[in-house]
Amino acid sequence: MKFVLIATTVNVPSVLAAYRDAAGIDTSFIVAGDLKSPHKDIERFLGKLGLVHYLHPDDQKRWACSELLGWNTIARRNIALLEAIALKPDAIVSIDDDNIPLDRDFLVDIRRAFERWHALEAVPADNLYPVFFDPGHPVRQRGVPHGHVSPAWHRPSLDLKVGVVQGLVLGDPDINAYTRLASNPVAHAVSDTYRAGIVFRPSYSRWTVFNTQATAFLAELAPAMFCPPRVGRHDDIVASLITQFVMRSKNLFVHFGRPLVWQARNEHDLLKDLHDELWGYEHVPHLAERLDRFDGSEEIGLRDVWKSFRDLSWFPLLAIDAALAFLDDVDSIAKKAR
Repeated sequence: MKFVLIATTVNVPSVLAAYRDAAGIDTSFIVAGDLKSPHKDIERFLGKLGLVHYLHPDDQKRWACSELLGWNTIARRNIALLEAIALKPDAIVSIDDDNIPLDRDFLVDIRRAFERWHALEAVPADNLYPVFFDPGHPVRQRGVPHGHVSPAWHRPSLDLKVGVVQGLVLGDPDINAYTRLASNPVAHAVSDTYRAGIVFRPSYSRWTVFNTQATAFLAELAPAMFCPPRVGRHDDIVASLITQFVMRSKNLFVHFGRPLVWQARNEHDLLKDLHDELWGYEHVPHLAERLDRFDGSEEIGLRDVWKSFRDLSWFPLLAIDAALAFLDDVDSIAKKAR
């Protein structure tokens, strides 16, 4: 498989040396800078690695969605995503600059997950609506909504096809801000079940969440992985729901397990994080319900999905406009490829 790894940063991303070592020289890297990024230092560092393309803010302005995304925001990752789509890979891997792969099999593990045809499938046990499977280990993963979480039972699943691979985060795991404020857990291990890898099949009223920390997705799903601005720390969670909506018609599974990364989290204001998560606590279940309203037999495009959010008084209009501009950019890539 041909991979492109993407990231955004306001630091010198020294961890990319480890990802380069794990990926090999035949894998492309794209890093989107921001206004606060130390451009010369980043370019000097990445130049030593080879095959890493750095996007200076001036380079990013050619995309229609660029200004709508805003600056000094993690939403700049979307520009790296567009550049990756243009390279026509088989899959795109989104990584963070404060995570480090725990061994050299990072991409090997991702490739194995995509090639799996059987695995243990997690099935929510409760009859909630909508119901969410929590892939957290051992604490709840960020973005899983309260009151909609179900324990899962596991069954063997054969002849499956994986569309998304989320690696698991050790160290400072991907949790919500109030858990971090209350107990600041540190994860040192995953269960044997997760180490072997489990899968989840999105379907009507059955959802999970995945992030963009150490997560790979097939290139055909890339347009759905737009991470909208103005939704706080749930930009990737919104992207995961829309991507699962697309995956349902394709009968694609989400894989949770290896690769494993260790997060030494960048400095954060936890009270600000908590404030930025409130929108998601309230609205993630409502967003799932809105997506469930579409009849699975209908041919619903991503533009239709995003435009339908205009009816939601709580969904930011700027996020919708940015998403539609992003899809314009995706279309422009396709036209140039003809």
